[in-house]
Amino acid sequence: MLWGNSSCRLRTQIVMTFEPVVQTIVPGKVAHFEMGGVSFEIVSDGAVVSGPPEKTHPHADAGYVNKILDNHGLPHDRLDFAANILIAESHGSRTMFDAGLGPVSNPPAWGRAAGDAFHNMRIGSIHAPDRIALTHAHGEHIGGLIDEIGNPRFPNAEVYAPFEEHAFWTDPIRTGPAWAFDCGLARTVFSAVDKNLKLFASDPGLKDSGVTAIPTPGHTITHTAYRIKTEAGDVLHFGDAARHSILNVVYPEWKFVGDFDPVQCVCTRLRLFEDAVRTGALVFSYHWPFPGIGHL
Repeated sequence: MLWGNSSCRLRTQIVMTFEPVVQTIVPGKVAHFEMGGVSFEIVSDGAVVSGPPEKTHPHADAGYVNKILDNHGLPHDRLDFAANILIAESHGSRTMFDAGLGPVSNPPAWGRAAGDAFHNMRIGSIHAPDRIALTHAHGEHIGGLIDEIGNPRFPNAEVYAPFEEHAFWTDPIRTGPAWAFDCGLARTVFSAVDKNLKLFASDPGLKDSGVTAIPTPGHTITHTAYRIKTEAGDVLHFGDAARHSILNVVYPEWKFVGDFDPVQCVCTRLRLFEDAVRTGALVFSYHWPFPGIGHL
């Protein structure tokens, strides 16, 4: 097996090839592609910045990491993470995956701002979704569910979230600086969209749109990936299971400090990679450079 109870191992090196068939609508901000009867749009929410790799990937050799970054023309003092939202239109309904940061203030450690998705949707003439499926409840994925005054940004859209994910981030027992941003925002956001909130254990009931949920714990307690079926094959939405497009793809066994359970996330990541390679699925990842889609 590729993964097991005690350790996870990868059979061969994985390389990401970004998909060339994506059509740009607004350069660097909105893109579009068609696949097997499903129309896809990708909307940039901007980017967030993490600290230097020795802090984000502390188990990797810092000198070796810097050489990898040099080979890709990337700086040593920070890791930039794009934030991209995927929208799939099929059978007359539009499903958006995650919602971006929205109007809330960035934590200072994040560096430059995200929260551009709604603006980019407007300038790209992107229609509102009928439903929103969340991969997890970190702030830069759910803040865009509300507007500047705290009302639902998409009042007619159903919002699907894993039951345990919702329970974890809204639990009043989690207080203090370590939980302040994500938990505080989760309580605010989920309260605002409560009327349209659909919590699920394992199956969100979106198969009529070709969407199925894949339990992928590790980054958060019940992080969820999604498979979108088309007549030409599948699209796998990784969420945050492989945070960095180089360090967590070429070296998937390297642990990322932002994962709730880094060991479990490694196993989850390898399982998703094996699925993508075996099936030839197109893959999308929220934090990979725009448009964040390609093949492994």
